[in-house]
Amino acid sequence: MANGDLNWIANFIRGIEDDVQEIANLNILMGVPLVEEVDDRLKSVRHYYLGDSIRIDQAIRGAAGNGEAFSNRLVHV
Repeated sequence: MANGDLNWIANFIRGIEDDVQEIANLNILMGVPLVEEVDDRLKSVRHYYLGDSIRIDQAIRGAAGNGEAFSNRLVHV
């Protein structure tokens, strides 16, 4: 699945498909399993990456491009 497709699905599930700022800030890491837990209406309940939390935080900071991690919205397992 292409990364653009993953972004679209995440935007829909998280209910941010109309929020331009949130869409611009959404950055899904490639090569790291992302778990999206959804409710009965397929809306996001919780999302997190699987793997080593230190490496995931480093990847997130690198993807953000400014050293400011947005991992406060994620739970690492």
